Amino acid sequence: MTGSLMVRLIDVVLIILFGFLSISDIQIKRQIRLPESGKTENEPETSQIGYLFVHINPAGDFILTMDGRAPQTIGTLAELRPALRKAADELRETKENPLVVIDPDPEASMQSTVNVYDLCEMEQLPRSINMELKFTDAAKGNQNHHH
Repeated sequence: MTGSLMVRLIDVVLIILFGFLSISDIQIKRQIRLPESGKTENEPETSQIGYLFVHINPAGDFILTMDGRAPQTIGTLAELRPALRKAADELRETKENPLVVIDPDPEASMQSTVNVYDLCEMEQLPRSINMELKFTDAAKGNQNHHH
């Protein structure tokens, strides 16, 4: 009786183990390219990043900011696309790789953030979202009860 119970428990543990293995994300190993030996240390780095900040206001308009330039207020998504394209081209001319940092106001709609993200994807621009998490009073109350 005890031996068969032990075998059943082992079977259950193995089934659970294989279940976790099948649903877990297994990352693929990637090869890392090492720098070529012919390159000297004094050569200038050509892969500098130029940041394009897109701040999203609660009203739904956008403020595009680049280093060393005055912020540009843009009213609609249709106007933002050519402005982003132009700014990215200017950065590429100065040998900088553009990176769009999407900076939504905590009061801005989530859909406007998604729209800007999709626009960057259509323009094939690398992007990142700088987002502050805002907790509601109910969530703060739940957090305090867990401590």
